[in-house]
Amino acid sequence: MKRLDEKIQTLPIVRFREGKQEELTDLVIKESVLSIFLNHHKLVSLICSPDHYQYLAVGFLLSEGIIQSPAEIKSITIEESCVLIEAELQNSTLEYAVTIASGCGKGVTFHRALEVKKERHFDFLLSPETVSRLMKEFEQSSHLFKITGGVHAAAVANNKEILIFHEDLSRHNALDKVLGECWLENISLQDKIVLLSGRVSSEILLKVARTEISVVISHSAVTNLAVELAEKVGITLLGFARGRRINVYSHPQRIRNFSEDLTF
Repeated sequence: MKRLDEKIQTLPIVRFREGKQEELTDLVIKESVLSIFLNHHKLVSLICSPDHYQYLAVGFLLSEGIIQSPAEIKSITIEESCVLIEAELQNSTLEYAVTIASGCGKGVTFHRALEVKKERHFDFLLSPETVSRLMKEFEQSSHLFKITGGVHAAAVANNKEILIFHEDLSRHNALDKVLGECWLENISLQDKIVLLSGRVSSEILLKVARTEISVVISHSAVTNLAVELAEKVGITLLGFARGRRINVYSHPQRIRNFSEDLTF
């Protein structure tokens, strides 16, 4: 795991506040460019935070539908800012492309057709109190954001606690990192929840839709297409989960008022 000082940089700045000028230093998040090679072909370059490259690469390939299963991956090699992946692809029609993007404005996406047939649990129930508790833990875990204000966060949780947490300058990358770690570490997603700091747009929701996850909770807003997609594939989508406030946009039957969360 990279140390904190490998993810941030101290820079001199001039600050104006209440009519006064002062010279001091500030902490800013570092950017790196990660190139992903699949079967000796350069597939994509991503602007990201400089950590957990293997999770990001695997999460990207799987959440974009380029690889259908972790079982297709035969080897993963990291060389400086490159991840080299060898895989036996089920999809033989993949067209390789090179794109640089941070995902913050218009993320890199492949295979946009909606062919999501994941089975989801509808007997997975959460109380509003549990949602608020998980989001409080989520916000307290965002150390890089507290220091720099320049990253997004994503997490995978069960109905008790956060299991996997990552931060990245891109909300897409943060999600891919947590999904990639789950896939590489054989953590089942069937009874899990995704927590997000950023806006849930359709391409974010589609990444989750390619997993078995049933609930997505964001601190921020959602888009109309994300709601339509969540409704179609059976995902409960929550936005503006802040304190005791929660907006439920799709499949609200999973959110119930009861004292104890039920599991299956």
